[in-house]
Amino acid sequence: MRFPRILCMTVVLCGVSITAVFAAEMRRWTDSSGKNSIQAAFVSLANGKVTLEGENGKKFEIELDQLSKADQTYVKDQESNPFKEAASSPFKPAGSGMSSQKPQRAPVNSSDSSGKLLVVRVNRKRSNQIRTDSQEEWAYQPPGEIPLEFKPRHITLPKAADVFEKLTGIAPNLAAGKVAFGFTSGRPGKKPTTTISIGDLTTGRVKISEEISGEYTPLALHDDGEHVVVRSNGFASQNKTDLFIWHISGGDPVIEKQFQPYDDSLAPHNEITWAEFAANGELITCSQNGVIVGWNFETCQPVFHVQAGNNCIPALSPDRTVLAFYAQKQIVLLDVAHQKVIGVTSVPREPSFPALAFSPSGARIACAAHTSILVWNGITGELERDVPLKSIHIGGHIGFPAESFVLLGNQYLVDVDNEIPLWTYRSTVQSSVTRGLALLASSNLLQGGSIYAVTLPHPEAVQLLETIISKPELVAYRAGDPVRLDVSKIPADHQNQVRDALTKALGTVRSTVNESAPVTVMASITGPASRKIRFMHAGEFDIQEYLSKIDIMYQNERAWGTTSTNVPFFVTLKKGENIATKLQELGAKPSYGVFNSVRFPKVVVKPGQGIKADQPTLGASDIDRK
Repeated sequence: MRFPRILCMTVVLCGVSITAVFAAEMRRWTDSSGKNSIQAAFVSLANGKVTLEGENGKKFEIELDQLSKADQTYVKDQESNPFKEAASSPFKPAGSGMSSQKPQRAPVNSSDSSGKLLVVRVNRKRSNQIRTDSQEEWAYQPPGEIPLEFKPRHITLPKAADVFEKLTGIAPNLAAGKVAFGFTSGRPGKKPTTTISIGDLTTGRVKISEEISGEYTPLALHDDGEHVVVRSNGFASQNKTDLFIWHISGGDPVIEKQFQPYDDSLAPHNEITWAEFAANGELITCSQNGVIVGWNFETCQPVFHVQAGNNCIPALSPDRTVLAFYAQKQIVLLDVAHQKVIGVTSVPREPSFPALAFSPSGARIACAAHTSILVWNGITGELERDVPLKSIHIGGHIGFPAESFVLLGNQYLVDVDNEIPLWTYRSTVQSSVTRGLALLASSNLLQGGSIYAVTLPHPEAVQLLETIISKPELVAYRAGDPVRLDVSKIPADHQNQVRDALTKALGTVRSTVNESAPVTVMASITGPASRKIRFMHAGEFDIQEYLSKIDIMYQNERAWGTTSTNVPFFVTLKKGENIATKLQELGAKPSYGVFNSVRFPKVVVKPGQGIKADQPTLGASDIDRK
């Protein structure tokens, strides 16, 4: 099968679905006579022949039409791969396949570490495959808020030696009362080094490891508060495919194990993007192409796997028993311990880079994706909120610090019930939100910086929100208000089309068109203007750019707006197409898609009352001032 080529600007994006790296579960197979059977896992189907792998790792082959009808149906549902055949009992050894080998011990590469590093060979064939294509009754029960057993303290970060030393990640575990964080130094002309430390949230004290050669970032901290799951790091995705288990109890770190969760055959989409520990002790990981795997932490062998959507960032419930993820235009809830889907609910549109989070009680589930926040009722599975976003870069980061508030892109706090982008916590470079506790890491690292353990929204943000809601004179527009519609800046042959689209969008928030209304919704298209764009591995190209805009105007001032462009972020090429011709085609006309997809906000504040049209939130402050 030939997939379309995808060229991406600045960042290479995955635009095709990648086959999961894990084989099917062990099951009983029977031939068409009913006399012969075998316990095995499906490996592949090719040229009418099925290859199976037995419990001892030996492979068997059989003609597809020699299997029972039920087994033939099962095979046709599976992924296809190549293999060979059999005789008297139709199940016959297929020769030497990949034999199961015991993990080998190897010396640690870093001279800063001691002991031996256990390099684990992952046996992906024994993992249980969980399907998400069946309609499951919504059976999720929110756990309710789980109080902290300690009073959290801020963690003072060590001063960065220079501007080349960066905080690479933070990984809290509230059951342990600790947070792991990493610093990497990448000075020009020198090999990068990494320090992984563990901060005690109950005392504020820090255990700092010695420097180790290489680039690493912490992804998850074990419940014992000493073992850290660390990913290899670097700019290229091929540098983010290995996991290491570090043991930090003081002094030199001991790197105990190394394994590669996702096969190289999926490169470059086998990058590890997320990891967390479930309540049953299993480590859960997710790859760039959405393969979620549950691991036995002691053996580093897979227990189950399930296919989520590309670039999905999953979430664990507050009690860490249920995993939420996006797959096939649905939000799926998985009971981790029982490996069972306990809830499936639909998504109104295909999200880009979906990132999920549970509210502190687990009673709400949020999905942030590029231009909107979707919120579901965790008790019923029904969609409650569809909040439009503008000027907020999510970057795969979402937290749910309070039942009505989400934190996006490490620093933007949004009130999802009133649909108000409320506050920006400036200078925050890393964040993590669990069970209502927000950990915000300051960027002022040359002066030391901190990981602040806080409750959001903070009092100043709450006061601002109450002021906006209680004083209608500060508001230019609320959902349901009539508006004037101006499409005069749209090409004449598209004005009726745009007018109809915007009238329909306004109707979804109960607003009608009234030419005498004080607020105007203005649609416009500007351009073309020549622009140069660069695609990774493809070079620089010229394109004619048009901007499509929708503005809410109050007394001739812009109070809210959104802008779209006909310049693509990535381009999918069919066989025989080239990038220059494709860009010439796209640059020949403006894009009208934004007029069909726009979602108007619930509240728009008057210009000059605290928020400007080009600012993402009402208020802002540095994190160390909040």
